[in-house]
Amino acid sequence: MLDICSFLRKSVYSALCIDYLAYVIISLEANIILTSVKYIEWRIKIYIELMHTYEECGSISAASKTIEMALAKLSDAKALEEADPPIPDYMAKLFTNNLRILRALDLKLKLQVNKNKYNFGHDSFSDELIPFSAYF
Repeated sequence: MLDICSFLRKSVYSALCIDYLAYVIISLEANIILTSVKYIEWRIKIYIELMHTYEECGSISAASKTIEMALAKLSDAKALEEADPPIPDYMAKLFTNNLRILRALDLKLKLQVNKNKYNFGHDSFSDELIPFSAYF
């Protein structure tokens, strides 16, 4: 699914991927086995792909909300792992790298949202898209 949506995002059919990627994320979060640290990189890749799809469609605010949700889920997973110390080095590096990537994307999108706030008279396709947080 990730490969197909990535290919569609690079073509003119990126809006078709939003519902599928959102469904994949909801399914992953609902499955207790897939919420383990073993699959954290895979989950983050899907969140990032959804963010890029929203960005490609022009919905910067929905992309920003997606990254915020990914940061919240990653922070929850990190807090859960830290409840049973000590954390192995590979897990600490995994959380650190993914947090760094998500924070960088979050900063990028927040700057774009603030830039678009002051872009008066600009109508975009973004008003028609449903943000990912509406699925919950």
